[in-house]
Amino acid sequence: MYGKCGFLDDARLAFDTMTTHDVMSWNSLIHGYAHHGHGQTAILVACNHMGCVGEAIEYFKVMKDLYGVMPSSSHYACMVDLMGRAGLLSETHCVIEQMPFEPNVLVWKTLLGSCGLHGNLELGKLAAEKVLQLSPEDSAAYVLSNMYAMRGEWGNAERVRMMMDETGVKKDAGWSWI
Repeated sequence: MYGKCGFLDDARLAFDTMTTHDVMSWNSLIHGYAHHGHGQTAILVACNHMGCVGEAIEYFKVMKDLYGVMPSSSHYACMVDLMGRAGLLSETHCVIEQMPFEPNVLVWKTLLGSCGLHGNLELGKLAAEKVLQLSPEDSAAYVLSNMYAMRGEWGNAERVRMMMDETGVKKDAGWSWI
């Protein structure tokens, strides 16, 4: 329903929260993207969910070289998510640095989440700094605080939390979009 109505972010969220994906759910997601002119994104999303990193990188490369399709910010965000989840953090950072436009807050938040997942504090600091520059009220820097805490660096974790308290940043409680 979301895909047919053009609400692709909601369609993707519904798909992501499903516990199992069958042929119908995949086809619905891909059809929604393709129907609204985002066929390449659908392919990258499918590769992301299947963990096909190498294939996604190849598709991403041939979009421009073979088909003349310039990757959009959505394509880049998908690649950052895919590569970051796979632990290819330095390669992901290179992709961000080579974007033909300024990376948005979603791209940096995605990298920050992957850094938290894989415990890369140094790159996580850079990503958190970028998130806070682009969106000072964003609570994503809590990931950085948690990364410090996981390493036992309690002083740094507290410093990040205090900075966020001073700027009025609050972590929103979880809520359902349904």
